[in-house]
Amino acid sequence: MYPIGREDYTREVTDASDESPVVCFLYKPGLERSELAAQFVNDLALRYPHTKFVSIVGDKCIPNLPDERVPMILVYIGGEIAKQLIGWKGQRVEELEAVLMLAGALNIPTHKRDEDRGKGSRDPDSDEDLTGTVNAKTNKNVRKKEEDDEDDFEFDL
Repeated sequence: MYPIGREDYTREVTDASDESPVVCFLYKPGLERSELAAQFVNDLALRYPHTKFVSIVGDKCIPNLPDERVPMILVYIGGEIAKQLIGWKGQRVEELEAVLMLAGALNIPTHKRDEDRGKGSRDPDSDEDLTGTVNAKTNKNVRKKEEDDEDDFEFDL
């Protein structure tokens, strides 16, 4: 994640999202929930190098932005806002990761397991991909309830 200025926003966020998803993090320095969210966004930026992460001080981007609206996380895909989290108060990086994954913001590179890691070196029970991040395997994260209602799903974090 790297900082941008207001004058960079169109080029670094809107236009750049035509090539890959962009997660734009608006924050306020010294605000506890903003500092916590910054740690989460930084962690995700390291885990997902194929997604562009940028940050900007909230009131430098949006004049007079109230503190209640930060941290704000905007997901851009194809030049448009795909997801907005305003005044986000999550307590775990996995919460943010799940929201960004569902929004389509996290590009997960595909690898050839045996060629990249050496034959037999991957633990078949492991949920880690080649970069050490947790995969979003549908069979472990989303499961169908065994009840009558076919439209209900549970999401495990």
